[in-house]
Amino acid sequence: MKRLSNLKGWIGFAVAIALFLTAGILLSGDKPKDYKPFLSESPSPTGTKALYTYLGQEAPEVSRWELPSDRLPDGSDQLLIMIEPFSFPTQEEIQGYEEFMERGNTILLIKEEPDGLFGIETEYTDQFTNNVSLGQRLFRTGELSNVRIIPEDDVVLLSDREGAVATKREFGDGELIVSTNPQWFINNTILKKEHLPILLTLLREAGADDKEAILFDEYYHYGTSGLRDVLVYPQWMLIFLLQVIILTILWLWLKGKRFGPIETVREETVRFSDERIRALGSWYIRRKLYKESLQMQADYVRQSLQDRWGIPTSKEWPDIQDSLKRRVKLLPDKKIMAITEGLPVVLQRARLDQVEYVKWSQVIDELRKEVEDL
Repeated sequence: MKRLSNLKGWIGFAVAIALFLTAGILLSGDKPKDYKPFLSESPSPTGTKALYTYLGQEAPEVSRWELPSDRLPDGSDQLLIMIEPFSFPTQEEIQGYEEFMERGNTILLIKEEPDGLFGIETEYTDQFTNNVSLGQRLFRTGELSNVRIIPEDDVVLLSDREGAVATKREFGDGELIVSTNPQWFINNTILKKEHLPILLTLLREAGADDKEAILFDEYYHYGTSGLRDVLVYPQWMLIFLLQVIILTILWLWLKGKRFGPIETVREETVRFSDERIRALGSWYIRRKLYKESLQMQADYVRQSLQDRWGIPTSKEWPDIQDSLKRRVKLLPDKKIMAITEGLPVVLQRARLDQVEYVKWSQVIDELRKEVEDL
């Protein structure tokens, strides 16, 4: 009954925790969600949902890509848009993007400072302008950053008097288009000045109208932490999993499950060992196996002599007399002589009486103590 009462108490406690968590989520209300900048799902002023929505209406297939570059889809005629990735891809990840372009795909990279990505080099200027040109056409823009792309064999798409703002280069059967000033294309500024015509120009250069699919790369916006993988699940599922974990822990606790090494109480080990020795001793005494018991004691001492001092067990007792005299300090030489010469004689007898057994057991025990204590 007491165990059943404890079980009901734990179940009640778990139910209370579940109700508390559920009530906290329900009462928290729909607070405004905080979005990171440049996310294609973000309706905030710093997001790019307007661009994503526009392309979703114009292109046959638009989706978000949240996996590493080595998982990019096979095939050609695809456009991957990367707007201000937060982290810097590794060399292996860069190679995955280059292989994607070499298969006949295009990457549109819009980043404030693209220096070092795909071999791009940039320079800085201390002059700030607010217009760019495409051939003879001039676009009015917000204030440009002070980063300019150094074109090598690249085609310059947009530029001002300080240098290139957008370039295009070939990668195998595909292309890489690089542009600075990603702030032009966020929700808050895409319709200001002539930012939208600039964006349409870049998309036209990327062949967006003819692409089979357009992907928005969000892998470097979310990061690579395990938390991102967890948050893809619905909130109700996360709450349910948390409750299952809590109930499992309580159930294991109730069942008395313990994790870790098994530790035996020392008193228990000592007690059982002592009882076992006493039982064996009583059995030898009842059966009057005095010779056998004495032989075992002698063999034990001989083994100790070999382990401690290297005196071989193959030698007879009289042969080790001199070695014992040199090493044993507390026993007189006469006592050692009596042991080495008298013990073999006693052990050769067919039977021993109890008096002789006790006497020689004490003698062997003295020698044992000398060997083990030195």
